[in-house]
Amino acid sequence: MSVSSDALLTWAERYPHLALLFNPNGSAEQHDQALERLIDEAVRWLEDHANNFKGACEDNLSTSLAGKISMPGLRVVRERNVNGHVDLVIEIEHSYPHRRWLAEAKRWNGNGYHVKGMDQLLNRYTTGRDRSAYVFDYVQKPDIAGKWQGLREHLDGCRPLSQQGGCSDHPALWAFETRHRHRSGQSVRIVHYGVNLG
Repeated sequence: MSVSSDALLTWAERYPHLALLFNPNGSAEQHDQALERLIDEAVRWLEDHANNFKGACEDNLSTSLAGKISMPGLRVVRERNVNGHVDLVIEIEHSYPHRRWLAEAKRWNGNGYHVKGMDQLLNRYTTGRDRSAYVFDYVQKPDIAGKWQGLREHLDGCRPLSQQGGCSDHPALWAFETRHRHRSGQSVRIVHYGVNLG
């Protein structure tokens, strides 16, 4: 079966962020932005179905998140070995240069627990080759806004893990970015996502 160029053009016009994600000539920044639109949609889906996840464990939540992000051409693998078992490995299949993102997911248990997730990403899993990585927190308690503001203030105050400068805004609600000097000498961007299940 062949797909007409008109059908592909219509698809690209309807889903411009997906066209950017799969564009082999796109920049790393464009791929990040396109992926993060998909992540935002997946996070909203989890939040919209929070009643179905009452008491769900971290593994079940991460499997659901992976399923919502995954699509043909974009592989999301749970617990893949990349210097240890990474919660989520997201990669564009058959891309050159290879586009991959690593993510750690936690049930919210305070600022210190979140920093442990960041430490796993930066000091165990990432090699410095990938521009961006993610930490997801499944917040199953009230007041995610207060918790997320507190986390941001905590990171700005102590700047852990060679954090370069303060936290910066992200377009998604309950999300922000930090940059960290990796042991490779590269700067790695971490996007911190709060998932409101409370």
